[in-house]
Amino acid sequence: MTIIYHFLILLSGVSALAYQVVWIRILAQVFGVSAYALTSVLATYLGGLALGAFILGRSIDRSSKPLRFFGFLEIGTAIASLLGIWLLSMLDPIHIFFANRLSPDSSLLVCVRVILTSFAVLPSTFLMGGTLPAMVRVCVADIRMVGSRLSMLYAVNTLGALIGSLAAGFFIIRMFGLNLTFWSAAALNSLVGITALILTLKTKSPAHAVSNIDTTPFSGKATQTFTSGPGLLIAVGLSGFAALGMEVLWTRLLVLVMGGSIYAYVTVVSSFLLGIVLGGLLARFMVDRLNNLRLTFGWIQILIAFTSMATLPVFWNIGTGMAQDWLADMGSNGWLATIAGRFGISLLIMLIPTTLLGMIFPIAGKMRSSHIHWLGGQIGEVYASNSLGNVAGTFVTGFLFLPLLGIQKGFATLAIVSLIAAAWGLKPSQILRDRGRFKYWLSAAPLVITICCILSGIFVLIQWNARPIAVDQYWESKDIIYYREGPVAKVEVFQDNYDPRQRFMVVDGTIIGETFYGVDEKQRALAHFPFLLQSKRTPQNILTIGLGTGILAGELVRYPDVINVDCLELSPAVIEACRMFDDVTGDVLSNKKINLINDDGANFLRRSRIQYDTIISDGKSRPGHAGNSLFYSADYYALCRDHLASDGLMIQWVPLETPPEHLKTILRTFSSIFPHAYFWINPPYSTYLVGTLQSLVIDTDHVNNLLLDPVTEGLSKYGWKNGCDITSLLVADRPMLIEWLSSDKIINTLEHPILEFYPSGTFESASEDRIAENLESVCRILSEELSDIVFQGMDGPEASACNSAADLLIKAFSLIEQPDYGSVTQGLALLEEAFHIAPQHSILKYAAAGIHIDMGHSSQTSNNAQRAIKHYEKALQFRPDDTIARLNLGILLNQTGYPEAAVIHFLEVLKYEPDNTGVRLDLGFLLGSLNRIPEAKDQFQMIIKDDPNIAEAYLGMGYALKAEEQDDLAHSQFLRAVELEPRIADELAGQGIIL
Repeated sequence: MTIIYHFLILLSGVSALAYQVVWIRILAQVFGVSAYALTSVLATYLGGLALGAFILGRSIDRSSKPLRFFGFLEIGTAIASLLGIWLLSMLDPIHIFFANRLSPDSSLLVCVRVILTSFAVLPSTFLMGGTLPAMVRVCVADIRMVGSRLSMLYAVNTLGALIGSLAAGFFIIRMFGLNLTFWSAAALNSLVGITALILTLKTKSPAHAVSNIDTTPFSGKATQTFTSGPGLLIAVGLSGFAALGMEVLWTRLLVLVMGGSIYAYVTVVSSFLLGIVLGGLLARFMVDRLNNLRLTFGWIQILIAFTSMATLPVFWNIGTGMAQDWLADMGSNGWLATIAGRFGISLLIMLIPTTLLGMIFPIAGKMRSSHIHWLGGQIGEVYASNSLGNVAGTFVTGFLFLPLLGIQKGFATLAIVSLIAAAWGLKPSQILRDRGRFKYWLSAAPLVITICCILSGIFVLIQWNARPIAVDQYWESKDIIYYREGPVAKVEVFQDNYDPRQRFMVVDGTIIGETFYGVDEKQRALAHFPFLLQSKRTPQNILTIGLGTGILAGELVRYPDVINVDCLELSPAVIEACRMFDDVTGDVLSNKKINLINDDGANFLRRSRIQYDTIISDGKSRPGHAGNSLFYSADYYALCRDHLASDGLMIQWVPLETPPEHLKTILRTFSSIFPHAYFWINPPYSTYLVGTLQSLVIDTDHVNNLLLDPVTEGLSKYGWKNGCDITSLLVADRPMLIEWLSSDKIINTLEHPILEFYPSGTFESASEDRIAENLESVCRILSEELSDIVFQGMDGPEASACNSAADLLIKAFSLIEQPDYGSVTQGLALLEEAFHIAPQHSILKYAAAGIHIDMGHSSQTSNNAQRAIKHYEKALQFRPDDTIARLNLGILLNQTGYPEAAVIHFLEVLKYEPDNTGVRLDLGFLLGSLNRIPEAKDQFQMIIKDDPNIAEAYLGMGYALKAEEQDDLAHSQFLRAVELEPRIADELAGQGIIL
């Protein structure tokens, strides 16, 4: 029968974790995806387990048939869970009422969410909390065997949770959706409960009946290990606090390596649970043999503290760049290899401390168990204390340790918490005091050392200036000017050492904003597109979802007719980091037109009644990341549609590197909601979805006039200069999309989030391959005629030429993104053909220049300087004002023996970018090497005048003055350079210049 009991508790664990996964996702749809909302749900879930374990554990002790009690708990859990889903819909208006009146991070709103969640979730989790104590009563007939039996049940139940996590995360939700997953968990609970009831009927004289069990209390040596005081429960609570706090930090740490997909999160959680399982199994073989469980508890807590801190140097040594490269190599061998690689990294970081954590509950349960009559209640008390510690650890780590201390100091703080729990375990027992003072104080030495470690740890924690978490090697040449680890994400702002004007905002390793090119182009396009397309009435009331650098919002408020811009941003750290871009955005956050709202977009739309002229969706760049599929779902699009004015417009950016099937699913989902949908493409990286309630009318005269207005000057550098050029990049309207995508009916919904729970192999191919495949697919519909749009003021021959050139541009990119050079050559030939057709196509010029810059950079990194020079020269033919191509060309010309020509290009760059310090420095040193000393001094002097803290400028000035034999003045410049940057002293010494 024991095997059957273990199987039942295994299935109970499977359903419990499936419930947790689904509850969190369903409640996120109601309360939002903010950290406050999700933590409210998790706290309620764990709190219900704690309450159920505490109360029901005592009730079990009064039952003569604990197996029947267990069966009713399982059936009750299924019924309560299904009723909770129904009740949730009834409580939604109450949440909307409070959410509309309180700020998203309001403590009162958190309390309201906890209360409402409690009505829906607490009944089922309350019943779940009693299942483990009940099964312990079923399986333990001899109190002396409680340790091994409890360890095994705990390990098997956690193994069930591990299976439930893997099944829900990797298979069930993707295949069947949330509701069917929830019903499956309820069915599994019911099956377990009914089986338990049947076993109860068939068992005539169960070994677990109270009248037949051994009621002998602990005696002899066992008495030394039994502890019934509250100290044990406090120590277990502290251990639970540290355990869930560490899980939060490990998740935040590992997402930097493995990315933010749902599978990465499932990997971390499953690895954590696997360690708990191993710990429980290990405890089974030792817990009943140990002489002093309390001392063992203390030593394990010490090991937990030190091994959890050891995860930091392990992480530093593998580095995010090294780990990501390794995962990329694994990915080339298939999806299973990628999953194996993620598990390998997770287990390398977490396995030892989580295994130790898994030993704590069985040991504590053994210590608490004094008599078989009280076993259920005592095990329930330990379980409740551990769960309450979990709740506190989740809240405090997420909302205090992460934002105030960061990941590394957070680990140190949790290690101190573990040491405090260890101190209770290391306290010498009274028995040793009776055996002599010397033995007592000798046994107290570990406690004294632990207390010293705690005090030293607190002192070090206060003094410790933790370095930022290791980043990808790409960022090593850039300075971090903002860094914050928060409950939502790790947010950084980097500044280029060479060109301080170039800054990047990075969230969990992904660039979400920059001051030039790339993301900047996309943000400016999103801001101006609605004004270009809405010619009848200028948008006045705008909603933008995602703040980023603030460039998008800054472009919107430039329009004088704009009255209000509601800007939604989920991460407080992103809002802070936005200040690093004030010089580019015009201090947008201080603009009176901006109404900044710290909330998630979908939740805001669910409760808002405002109608907008324009809704701009930016901020979810990768559909495969956890939670991002929400912003590509039919539910989200319906919310946006319902908040549009009758002549309003929604626009969303979708990266062209999106997997082809995902892109088609997004287009199919979007066109299923909006009565009029349009698909723009701007290769090589961007596509734009436009949805309206009325058929779109584009007035090219309006577009041309607006592009001449200074308000759109941010677009001109990206080739957006002519209305005909822009309209030529419109590749499909809704009728075309429906016909193109008719081979499949799949759409992305919250109920069935297939973009997040994507099939294996979806992201295995390189981004270039995905771009090429998407462009190839688009090429198949380029010859189709648009029927659901009206163009006004368009010149026929010009439009035809622009359309033909744009078609060739898309075909060219589809070939250029191919890995073989023959396809690239064909693509370049198509570009030339496009220019013959439409030589003034400005977007085509910009795109063509971008192609040659990318190819030049590729040739440059592969040390093919001559090919790189040809590509940069070709780029400048298309775009003479492109400073990147001109700068790289100047660098290569200098390296290949043409320094005078390089000077010309550097000077040209400074015409466009006079404040580019890096270029001016390079030019100064280059002029010095050509013995054009006065010109070199002028360059260094201008740098020093603008910024007196750049050491290299004083170094260059020193060299120039020394060349003029002004040694004293040169000496003073060298001293100033060394003062600003001490490493320069080694360079000077290497040249025989002694200060």
